[in-house]
Amino acid sequence: MLIIAGTFKLDPSKRQAFIADAASMIAASAKEDGCYRYTFCIDPVDDSLVQVYERWESQEHLQAHIATEHSKVWNETVAPKYDFTKDIMKYRIDKVSDILEWD
Repeated sequence: MLIIAGTFKLDPSKRQAFIADAASMIAASAKEDGCYRYTFCIDPVDDSLVQVYERWESQEHLQAHIATEHSKVWNETVAPKYDFTKDIMKYRIDKVSDILEWD
């Protein structure tokens, strides 16, 4: 399993438009095979941040996502409209359990 998590940092006055422009890409991505979760969320404390969280079954599913038309449109035409910095990382997870289950 893979988790993609991090932030986009942008002008707070552009944050709502950024989220609105991402909505169709987020919805399409969340329906993809191997996608367990795909979301952008407004940070409740820092008004310049948008939190990113994705959970994928495998690297192959993530690669397929990157190749989709909606991902290409987002990366090539929508995202460039915004001046942002990003701090987004990929984490490979080898074991998953309920939060109350500890080894």
